[in-house]
Amino acid sequence: MNVTVLEILKKDVVDNESGKWFYVLLTSPMWVDNEDMDRKVSEIFNLSSG
Repeated sequence: MNVTVLEILKKDVVDNESGKWFYVLLTSPMWVDNEDMDRKVSEIFNLSSG
């Protein structure tokens, strides 16, 4: 899984623990093992089938 920090939002305290809020993008490979699912995923993400 890849994590990309898009923005550091602010310092805050949650449950008496100080820290920072980060806006992140998580990406990971996805396995598709049949044509029907490939078609559905391609439609959802507007991908051309290759």
